[in-house]
Amino acid sequence: MYKIPGQPEHYRLSATRLEGTKRQSPKTLVPVSNVNKHFWLRTRYVSAYAAGLFQLHPHVLELHICPSTVASLIGSCVVRLPAFAASWVQAVLPEWFLPSHVVLKKQKEDGEAMINEERFDTEVKAYGRLTPLQGVVIPTCYGRLR
Repeated sequence: MYKIPGQPEHYRLSATRLEGTKRQSPKTLVPVSNVNKHFWLRTRYVSAYAAGLFQLHPHVLELHICPSTVASLIGSCVVRLPAFAASWVQAVLPEWFLPSHVVLKKQKEDGEAMINEERFDTEVKAYGRLTPLQGVVIPTCYGRLR
């Protein structure tokens, strides 16, 4: 295994841990009790099919977003705009330009509700501070739902 000098051992993934993080095929995804998810994300009502990603993390779901007629219409209109205007519209209204597959992470629902809420809030704040790196180094955070 390649070793970076001075890197702590717990930051590296061993070969056995790497095997557990490989993306599963859709056939081996964990079944979710409610496969249809509907929610408001800012100004858009989103409909999606959900599938679990890992058995160890049932609170992390992969969403296959169903394109709506309105979203398709907005997308086709924005494509006709000049590049600077199109990028501005996409920055102001990102919920209308979601990719077809999105990862939804729910707050854990176990006995330690206060601790889980604090950890979740900390993660959301970290995404907020890392906004310039989103989509380049780290995944894009589109928002928070309740």
